[in-house]
Order: sequence, then structure tokens, then C-alpha cells
Amino acid sequence: MCAMKKSDFKMRIREEAKRKIKGAQATTQDHQAYRDRIEAGRRELLTKSSQGGDPKAMRIRNELMYLLNNYTPSYDMRIQQLIDQWRTSHDPTYSPDIQIKFRRARQEYERKTNAF
Repeated sequence: MCAMKKSDFKMRIREEAKRKIKGAQATTQDHQAYRDRIEAGRRELLTKSSQGGDPKAMRIRNELMYLLNNYTPSYDMRIQQLIDQWRTSHDPTYSPDIQIKFRRARQEYERKTNAF
């Protein structure tokens, strides 16, 4: 089996950050299993990012996007921390719209959980 190019490896990392975890995030009995899958995916993403040699701002952004795509209230503090780190990293790709995306993820979660 041939080795993967570094650029292909980095593209896979970025795709991993966009991945959504399947499962019932709103039901109480499956909530812990869902959180465990999110945490395992987050750890895997961080490992791949560090192996890929991504700069710090890229790792922050990837983790932030992953947590926003798989939002649960238990990660609120971590998400705020990542937003602050990204903002102060002087990364030219930083956009203040990330706060809006965070708010929307929170509202969508509330809408799903209040339906039950």
C-alpha cells in the first residue's frame, strides 16, 4: 500500500472536522454514549492534526468546527475557549461570524431537546 501524500492527509483532517456524529443527542438514555463518541472523535481529530503538522490556528479551527457540528452544552466552555484562542491567534481566516454559528448551534440543540 502506498503512502498518502501530506496534502491528501491534511484534506482528510479538514473533512474529519466537518463530520457530524450520528445518534440521538437529545434522548437521555443515549446522551452519554453520544458524548463518548464525540469525545473519541475529538481526540482522534487532535491526534491527526498534530501528526499532520498543522499550525496551531488550524488545529484550533478544526476542533472548533468539529465541536460546533456536534454541539452539546457540555462543551460550551471549551467552545468559548477555542473562539478566544482563535481570535487572539491573529489568524487571517478568523471571522466574528463564528459567534453566530455558536449561537445557532445552541438554539438548534435547544429546539431538538425541547421537542421531547
